[in-house]
Amino acid sequence: MCWTPVAAGLQIAGTLLEQREAEKNAKAARTAAIHQMNLSFQNYEMERQDAFDSAVQEITNTRLSAGELNASVDAAVNEDMAGGGRTANLIKRNARGAEARNVASVQDNYQRKSNEIDLNKEATLIGSKSKVNSIKAPSRIGAALQIASTVAGVKTSMDKAAATAKSQGTEWDYWLGKANKKNPIFTLDPVTVTAKKK
Repeated sequence: MCWTPVAAGLQIAGTLLEQREAEKNAKAARTAAIHQMNLSFQNYEMERQDAFDSAVQEITNTRLSAGELNASVDAAVNEDMAGGGRTANLIKRNARGAEARNVASVQDNYQRKSNEIDLNKEATLIGSKSKVNSIKAPSRIGAALQIASTVAGVKTSMDKAAATAKSQGTEWDYWLGKANKKNPIFTLDPVTVTAKKK
């Protein structure tokens, strides 16, 4: 049996398996990058939900405190100023304005946090797209060229062996991968054809 074609066949099979494995690994790496991006998105949305819940709680507490304070202010103003007058109205508006400013501040803080989360998600998305696009398996054309090179190398090697065998007066047996002595039953003479006995 000729070992050169067998070795070439094994090399070709190895190249094909390497190509398949590289494609599988690239696909797994892309899937992992997308999975990681999705987990980051989930974390960002949980962070947004926590910020929202915190803002709602803070606004609720601010309104409860402001309601108590406003009631006290109203009672004090009504008691001292007989429930009216310009000064009494200014004091009441100032107390209610403090409540509105505190609520607006909480809402602004939440909106800034939400915008920050959106920017982080966009940055994560861009980074993940870039990472996924950079994960590539080796080119199949490269594998095909490597196989073609192996086949050409084997052909050249076999042709050299056949030429060497012929120059030494033997014949090259491609199936066995070795040179055999010429031992034909008949030889052709340029003048006459004669039969040789073994």
